[in-house]
Amino acid sequence: MSENLPSNPYLGLQLRQMYGAMQQRAGQLLDGTPVGRRDTAYLLLAAASYLAPKTTQPGSPGNLVKAGASPLDAYLPEYEDAARSLRHHVACHAWDAVAGVRSPPLARDAAVAQATASEQGLRSVLVELGIA
Repeated sequence: MSENLPSNPYLGLQLRQMYGAMQQRAGQLLDGTPVGRRDTAYLLLAAASYLAPKTTQPGSPGNLVKAGASPLDAYLPEYEDAARSLRHHVACHAWDAVAGVRSPPLARDAAVAQATASEQGLRSVLVELGIA
């Protein structure tokens, strides 16, 4: 690729943001809305990075281990980020399934924040949703 190309605007998006960008692009493509080939390629490349181990990046956990870091130090932050993301995902879906669109946004935001913060927070929110 040419060095004059702009950087990929989709790299580093949170999983939920990536999901939204991909949903939007799929809708545009299905509707026949003209979209840029390069931008679509950037979106696909960034999405692919979520699916494959990040072994080509200098700071990837695999490369950190190869450079002498312990697997715990290299991989635990990645696990913690993924766990937070999953708790957020579960909390959003559970809230939407139970409370739906009629609930106040601030209540939803507070519950999702609590659930995202820890496993116990997620459990508490799920219990509350079950008795609400």
